[in-house]
Amino acid sequence: MKKKLLAGIMALALCFTSMPQMVFAEEFTSEAPEETEPEETGETPEVFTDENPATTDDTIGGASTFSSEEIPEFDDEEGNVSAATDGGSTAGTSPIDINNYNNSVYTISTSGSYRFTGTGTETSNRIVIDNVTSGEVKIYLNNVNINTGDGPALQITSTVKAQVCIYLEGQNILKTTLPSSAALQKDNNSGLTITSTNTVTGSLAAQASHGAGIGSGQHIGYTSISGYTVSNITISNCSIEASSSRGAGIGSGQHMGGASISGNTVSNITISNCSIKASSSRGAGIGSGQHTGGASVSISGNIVSDITISNSSIEASSGYGAGIGSGHHMGGASASISGNIVSNITISNCSVTTSSTNGAGIGSGMFSVGGASSISGNTVSNITISGGSVKATKIDCTPKDSKNNDVYLCEISNAASSEITIDAVKRNGPYNHSSIDPSDTTLYAWLTGTDHVVTVGNDSRKYSFANNSFTRSKVAPTASQFTFTPPSNLTYDGQQKSVTVRPKSDIEGMGSNITVNYFHKNKLINGLPVNAGTYTVKIDIDEGAFYNSITGLTDNNWKFTIEPAPISTSAIQITP
Repeated sequence: MKKKLLAGIMALALCFTSMPQMVFAEEFTSEAPEETEPEETGETPEVFTDENPATTDDTIGGASTFSSEEIPEFDDEEGNVSAATDGGSTAGTSPIDINNYNNSVYTISTSGSYRFTGTGTETSNRIVIDNVTSGEVKIYLNNVNINTGDGPALQITSTVKAQVCIYLEGQNILKTTLPSSAALQKDNNSGLTITSTNTVTGSLAAQASHGAGIGSGQHIGYTSISGYTVSNITISNCSIEASSSRGAGIGSGQHMGGASISGNTVSNITISNCSIKASSSRGAGIGSGQHTGGASVSISGNIVSDITISNSSIEASSGYGAGIGSGHHMGGASASISGNIVSNITISNCSVTTSSTNGAGIGSGMFSVGGASSISGNTVSNITISGGSVKATKIDCTPKDSKNNDVYLCEISNAASSEITIDAVKRNGPYNHSSIDPSDTTLYAWLTGTDHVVTVGNDSRKYSFANNSFTRSKVAPTASQFTFTPPSNLTYDGQQKSVTVRPKSDIEGMGSNITVNYFHKNKLINGLPVNAGTYTVKIDIDEGAFYNSITGLTDNNWKFTIEPAPISTSAIQITP
């Protein structure tokens, strides 16, 4: 029985090349990411077919095929070297040169502070935190570069009950080439915090293949994969780049089972004051990895929830998973994909770009099945966006703001990065999307479903709401949107005097033809002023892209006075 189940799993791994008639739940046109060929096993796996058409009543996601590799095992026991500890005193922590011990595992088994130093030179030495039942483990990574094929570059085992805090100093790299492992692997339920020291803003690049960049490793089983949890991860005040092929960038690794994949959760991930790039081919950028099963597999009740992101710059992307949310769901012939949940994703005051080629930017990854399969009851709910600039290729439900109002995307151009007020309320930054893409000066604001008055610098705009989208409406120009420059010489000299009135530099879509008229004692004069006196300026403007035409526009300050020429006493002759 086990052999047949394993054959079913391997059949799914070979479906890119062995299943030319795969039935899709939803069509797509983009090419699949490049995949690694499976290892030869000497057996011919059972290949499921698609003789019966697929059925679906779910509108989330789409369909595709996938491939996989066999997953080797590893053992943490060989070459263990215990790391020194100072009992928690940061100042007294003796540096541990991570490059000094070749092919070794540094095992931390007591709470305290541990400082690992490197020069950026690559090493295969690994760090494992194991069987720490109380207190706090503080790990300082200073220019550490671990690249290993023997397991996670840094692992927190399931026996760890203590809180773990990783402080980043300089540029650090954690990479594993073992498919079953995460780069920074968290197997326990206690809290993990990744941050910088008070004096140095550090960075971390975490790279894996089938495990997560940061989170859990891959889980693979003959029958069921259930009850695995990734939770309680806090990332703050640092720069992170986390990537995987089948796992999430940040979250869970791939779940690959024969009969059932159910009840696995990713929850309580908190990100603040960070710059994050999280990517995956088939898992989510941030969330769950790919769920992959063979013929008749049931993929159900898997949950991604409580992801909170604030005051950060985020780029989260995937090919088949969501940018933020769940990974790709893949089943064979007669598979059932149902009751999977994505909920409680909160984004506030951030610059965020979330994208997926075939899944949602925020929400669910693609659903892919063979013949006679069903997809039903998968839900995405409670996505909150408040403030900031959030650019998503697709969101699987209508987001809400912090007051539980439905909100919709309003694209506000702001090339000058000017301050913005919306309905007379000053908005905190960011003011456009340039912190992520310097060439993108649009603010992707999420506003309630009604008309809004938006002021960008001096540019007063109206965005009208209809059919769940915003369009910019034309409004009347105001004098405050123009720069008035009086004549430079205001003394009578017999020459004509003229002013310039031009739209301010941050005004978009004003009419291009502006006629300046001069009034003396409330009467329009012909031509330009010459004689001494006080003149009032009024302008006529034609219709522009975003502004209506107007005549007689003026301001109390649009006045100038030509003074009489002085009388020279030397030219006066008095005859007695």
